Amino acid sequence: GSAAVHAQWGAGAVQNLPAAGGGGAAGGGPGGGGTSRPPVYITTGLSASATATNNVNLSSDDSRSSLVLTLTPSIQVYGQSGRVRGSLNYALSASVYSSDTQRATFRNFLSAQGNVEAVRNWLFVDASASVTRQDISPFGTQSPSPILGDSNSTTVSTFSVSPYVQGQIAGEVDYSVRAFYSATSSGTSEASGSSRFGGLASFSGSTRW
Repeated sequence: GSAAVHAQWGAGAVQNLPAAGGGGAAGGGPGGGGTSRPPVYITTGLSASATATNNVNLSSDDSRSSLVLTLTPSIQVYGQSGRVRGSLNYALSASVYSSDTQRATFRNFLSAQGNVEAVRNWLFVDASASVTRQDISPFGTQSPSPILGDSNSTTVSTFSVSPYVQGQIAGEVDYSVRAFYSATSSGTSEASGSSRFGGLASFSGSTRW
């Protein structure tokens, strides 16, 4: 078993980047109505935690007590300008262990999405990317925290892109045609990566009597 005690502290800051030349839509943004809304919002943060445990490796035959100190800087970005919009959320978590001064772990977390209107009112492109930690096997050691016993977890990276067109035919029939591609990489032979691609099309219309 493992007993753990947690203490955590966090801080953050927000920065709004103005549009080039002072442009932007009016209202709605931080700072009150009537001001230009900047096209990019950036939020930064820093959190720190301390974890005391009597079994840092979640091992039944080699339990070790440890104090784990973790720092996690993060950044969140949201932007929209013209026909491009997107968001990004990234954090890097670093942990050090009192039971092993040579041991340090680093974990990346990413979630990003974007959309481009390549041809006005017709051609669009969606894209996304993510980096997370996932269990390798449902039968392996299940850790209550990523800083404890991480031998059964790995970093999983995913990327996807999907261009599509949409419009009307003769003002009566709505159509949408989309292609997609996605790829996943686990970084370990125990959990192989994968990729897939394909497409789909839809048409809809109505008749007036």
